[in-house]
Amino acid sequence: MIIPAAGLSTRYPNKLLMNNDFIPDSERYGKTIIETTISKFIDLPIDVVVVVGHHKTKIVDCLNNTFSEKIKIVENTDYKHGMSTSLISGLSELELKTDYFGFCLADKPFIKKSTVKTLYNILVKNTPNILVPTFNDIIGHPIFFKINYKKQYFHLKKDVGGKSIIEKEKKDITFIPIKDSGIVKDMDQYLSINNLQ
Repeated sequence: MIIPAAGLSTRYPNKLLMNNDFIPDSERYGKTIIETTISKFIDLPIDVVVVVGHHKTKIVDCLNNTFSEKIKIVENTDYKHGMSTSLISGLSELELKTDYFGFCLADKPFIKKSTVKTLYNILVKNTPNILVPTFNDIIGHPIFFKINYKKQYFHLKKDVGGKSIIEKEKKDITFIPIKDSGIVKDMDQYLSINNLQ
């Protein structure tokens, strides 16, 4: 699982390092938003690669204190040139033996851990080419791809992400309706709704 956490956070400074005390106790982990997002994956047999860039030192210090050897941290020195650079940085660190790779934005602390487990079980049992969760027909996170789609990501430029590949490969996608609004909710929405921006 690749978790991009290198962005400039232009709409809200350090949102990934915000205190997570508004997250329900059962879904909270550590003290920050990024810790909570990462925690959804670490108890499953999924390798977690976190891509850092902007605010690198603060984020790395936070993650090292919490996760130690449970995750791999990769620096994207080109982060100012958009999301594609973080996705490529993360993909470059994948193990050769990997059957799947996936993405989840770092500001998605509202995803339920049970949702990630459900998606993982579908990967193991059904082996879809691309697995995309939806909530009320809206595409959410995390999204999983078989490893043979990896090369397509290395052609992405600037702030283009996985949506362009999803549009191109619709015939290969297994859409899974999920009763979890957290898959489509991010911190920008939360801060806007609560007038915190």
